[in-house]
Amino acid sequence: MKESGKIDIVVRWAIMFFMVIALIVPAVTTKETTYPTAGYYPRFILNNFFAAVVSILLLVKICFYQEFKNNFLIGVAVLIILGGLYSFFYFQNIDNIGTSWHGWNVMTSLFFLILLMFTDTREIFGEKFLIRFIIIAIIFSSILAIVVYNSGFISMRMENFHLVFKSVKESIFNEKRFNWIYFHKSEYSCVLLLFVGFFARFKKYFGSIFLYIAGQIILFVCLIIAHTNTAIACAIGVLLMDMLDYIFKNRKKIILKLGILSAAGIGIAVTFFKYVAKERDFSSLGSRLPIWKASIATIKKFPKGIGNHFSTWEYDYWVKLPIGSQVNNCHNIFLNEMYRFSIPVGWCYTAMFFWIFLYSIVKKFSFLSLGIWMAFFVVVSMDYTIQTTTLSLVFFMFYCIFFYEPKIEV
Repeated sequence: MKESGKIDIVVRWAIMFFMVIALIVPAVTTKETTYPTAGYYPRFILNNFFAAVVSILLLVKICFYQEFKNNFLIGVAVLIILGGLYSFFYFQNIDNIGTSWHGWNVMTSLFFLILLMFTDTREIFGEKFLIRFIIIAIIFSSILAIVVYNSGFISMRMENFHLVFKSVKESIFNEKRFNWIYFHKSEYSCVLLLFVGFFARFKKYFGSIFLYIAGQIILFVCLIIAHTNTAIACAIGVLLMDMLDYIFKNRKKIILKLGILSAAGIGIAVTFFKYVAKERDFSSLGSRLPIWKASIATIKKFPKGIGNHFSTWEYDYWVKLPIGSQVNNCHNIFLNEMYRFSIPVGWCYTAMFFWIFLYSIVKKFSFLSLGIWMAFFVVVSMDYTIQTTTLSLVFFMFYCIFFYEPKIEV
């Protein structure tokens, strides 16, 4: 065993703890206790604690054993600059924002990704061990979610050291939606979408095509009970893009294969639009167009952000729609960051995601990667899909899908 072998094992265990916590009991302490406000004001986040532990151990590996890689130096450098700018604009505006927790949690998640990208993680992940552990953990969490849903609950969360179950009867919407351990169904659906991409990226780690298909079916069952049609369509799109990679790698009868795939894609799209049109108005993207337009006007009204006034009953700070109604958020993660914490903070946050996207695609292109990113940007543009409680898990999925270089070809 090489000198850093012991620390590799410790880091591996820390990542395993991180995944278990993030997938089953992502415990948080919150400023508020009422739904949905509790999700918007997290303080201590248990999975972020383990992300910080992993980051510290990776720093030790880099500094003391000089085990780093220069494959992603430009990507890492730009992310460090963006993280520094985000922190500068956030904390110089702290009096208006009113809380430092969000800023620290975002930075914890970002530097977790940065240090993973800067470290040679192949020994940490092992030949197949850690990826297979993550696959099993995701499947276990998903099966547990289905059991909880069938037991009559729409969510299960650990808030302020109390396990909170929310029953179907407590739903404030006219539909049976499932949040699982997250604060909103769109947040859960976004994570599931990344899991679909993760499974596709590492399908060879399942051992057989039947186990892979079974795993994807479980994820799609969870997407269906979450009742997020956009995410379901995007997940199907991800799998179609994965098939496109397969077709171009196996060019025999390529025209026939592309024709079949195109026909299947068009058929699925038509069926989807007919089904969703019964519930949503496509002409306004489910009312998102007027919400985004009104949100931009509200952001201009509060360029320094509204801070702790977000999602309270102080209607002066809500987004006013031209039809006379109002909403408490922008239904877009990038606009929400501007709306809550200032325009410069929001632009830095937006730049982080788009830089990760562009850099990952340039470094190693695949139709699967492009499909995952397209699907991701669709779902995060439609609702408050990513919050700080989920961000470290999202960034870890980014690393695994787009940047991890396994010992064996996948």
